[in-house]
Amino acid sequence: MMILVQDALMIYLGIEIAFVIVFYAQLLPFVNRPCQPAPYLAYGKDRKRLLLRVLKRIEDTSKRDGTCPKESLKAFLRNWFHVDHVPSDLSQIATAGTINIPATRHEEESSSSSTIPVLNPSYSTCTSSSSSCGSVQSDDDDSTTTTTTTTTIIPTLTCTKKSETTQRPPFPLYKEDMDSFFAFAFFSKELGAMRSWERKELKKLFQVLERRHNLTFPNKKAGEDTSHMFHPRRMTLEPVVPIYRPLIVYLLVLGMRWVGALVLRHVYGFEKFVTKHGMICWYRSGTKADSRTDQRSNDHKGDSSSLMMPILFFHGIAPGGVVGYLPIVLHGLATEPERPVFLFENISISCVLDFKPLTEKQTVDGVMECLKRFGANQQNLSLVGHSFGSCPIAWLVASKKMEQQIKQVVLLDPVAILLSEPDVMVNFLYAEAMDKTRIVASSEIMTQSYLRRHFAWYNSELYVEDVKCPMLVFCSEHDEIVNSEKVKQEMQRHHQQGHQFQCWEGVGHGACIVNPYKWTEIKRQMLEQELHLLRAR
Repeated sequence: MMILVQDALMIYLGIEIAFVIVFYAQLLPFVNRPCQPAPYLAYGKDRKRLLLRVLKRIEDTSKRDGTCPKESLKAFLRNWFHVDHVPSDLSQIATAGTINIPATRHEEESSSSSTIPVLNPSYSTCTSSSSSCGSVQSDDDDSTTTTTTTTTIIPTLTCTKKSETTQRPPFPLYKEDMDSFFAFAFFSKELGAMRSWERKELKKLFQVLERRHNLTFPNKKAGEDTSHMFHPRRMTLEPVVPIYRPLIVYLLVLGMRWVGALVLRHVYGFEKFVTKHGMICWYRSGTKADSRTDQRSNDHKGDSSSLMMPILFFHGIAPGGVVGYLPIVLHGLATEPERPVFLFENISISCVLDFKPLTEKQTVDGVMECLKRFGANQQNLSLVGHSFGSCPIAWLVASKKMEQQIKQVVLLDPVAILLSEPDVMVNFLYAEAMDKTRIVASSEIMTQSYLRRHFAWYNSELYVEDVKCPMLVFCSEHDEIVNSEKVKQEMQRHHQQGHQFQCWEGVGHGACIVNPYKWTEIKRQMLEQELHLLRAR
């Protein structure tokens, strides 16, 4: 028996060594290939519209909070840059402290062991000779003149040691840095690869910033040291940097998905359907309600209302994909046998070695194909998504193809709201601490490949004002990925739309997935909203 075990271990060791070679020699170079950026679906060639939408949010939030829009914009831009190099004159100062440039909570948490003094960024004041700091010049009025003083965005680092405060030389965001960042953010390209029309659009972006907020950026001087504190984060142009996972991990995930498929088919009565583009959907039809329910529903809307509003569920980034979400969906959110359920799988974020990620359009078309296949293409729908699952919902909302059908949106720990803010990207992709997020999800090669080569942030942000139906948003107070406080402020900014927001205290990202008490809470609010919709017919 021992000999058989030893032989089996030796065989597995040989297979694992072969997989290591394939991983580094084949898979890693393959996923690092440059990819054609996804089309800017809502903006076409007019990238100024995208910038204006982001600026409008920043300006509205600043106005609501009573803060300076210009300073908020500066902070927003700076937070897309990370500390690239600490000048030698600062690194030689010996004292206990950290580099405290609060772009993300991960940067704040991971710097506690540094011996470099605290550097608190303070920005040049918002100067104006004739208007207040909060004034914003409309970008539509090119002829309007203003006497406000143009201000360059130069964060000044203040070195703090106990009660001592010493001003250090400024480290600006240079024009060259902003060119590189905007080329990524608004064109998904390196600056040198931009076409003529794209360079013209890039120039318009800077004109918008100068016209609305008097922001300009200094050029680097010839001969000066170009190594400075700030370097732009450009996730889709940077290398895919996964952490190796043994082959057995992928085999276990396949086993998990196989068991999940058996459970869905033979225990819960689901049917598997694969769209023409390869999207996987699991569907369970709703049973007919009792006669009293049928009669009550038919009083509102014909025979089709004998079925409850179908739930379309989109999972987040997790090994096994939708399998880990079966308890919350089937024992929490869709407990009624008469309610149809659609479970959509995103293989690219499920720790599966798959090399054909779906585009936004293929995902939207796939959802519509599934609805038509099972006769739900005329029914009212409830969309539910957790974490990254909020992005497909953003695609569906933006497509307008199902605008009349979507009657409820439920988001759990959503990453799609405020996706243009750096928090989600930095906390998920750039965190160096070996926490559960990095170990379980963010460092996996296919997840890295999908996010760094096939994910378009500009198509995936869910703008609250675009959601015309009632929406429920649930966040976690100590979310390691989503900035729940910012999401709360954004929901409050649109309070007049009647959307509901709740933040669970004392828990982190994904806590709701394994907590039956929270399932009950979510379900209660979903039913209340659905009942209100029925009464409003």
